[in-house]
Amino acid sequence: MPDIDEGALNELSDVLKLTDPGSGKVLFDPSITRGLDYYDGVVFEIDAPSLDAEKQICGGGAYSLSEVFGGDVEGIGFGLGFDRILVALGNKDPGVDRLKTFYLMPLGENAKTRIAGIANAVRMAGYRCVLETSDRTFKKALSSALQSGADYLMILGDDEIEKGTITIKNLATKEQTQIELVDVGSLDLNDL
Repeated sequence: MPDIDEGALNELSDVLKLTDPGSGKVLFDPSITRGLDYYDGVVFEIDAPSLDAEKQICGGGAYSLSEVFGGDVEGIGFGLGFDRILVALGNKDPGVDRLKTFYLMPLGENAKTRIAGIANAVRMAGYRCVLETSDRTFKKALSSALQSGADYLMILGDDEIEKGTITIKNLATKEQTQIELVDVGSLDLNDL
């Protein structure tokens, strides 16, 4: 029996904690492999089920490409199948209205384990969602949110978890409010 890499198992466990397994949209498949030699961590694929056998529209993972050049920098990358995305969209008109974007910022370990479910609820409510996944300082994450063009910042920390709420800040007006976590799935911007 081959040796099991404890570090790799811990990394995989951390990634799976950030997914929303109850959504039915994430499937753990240990048989997926990427064709390039430099992938050395978790890999992923994104499928469009309407494409049947050729349903993969995106694939990527963790890698250490810099080792090829004598460096030691970890990275995560992906490639899109633009032609497959267009086929999956079919004749759908993407519309001219831009979806409002929420930038979700978890503060603390408890928030990190809950934020993927909240991100899914925001998306199901019909909005775009960007998820802060690094351990940056609040100031740097806020700067990233502003640079991303997001309309709203959602903050989930220990105080919010304790109260059962989430803080929402309008990045244009700087107005801030809190809503109940259970209301995130029926989010209505007119109520903010």
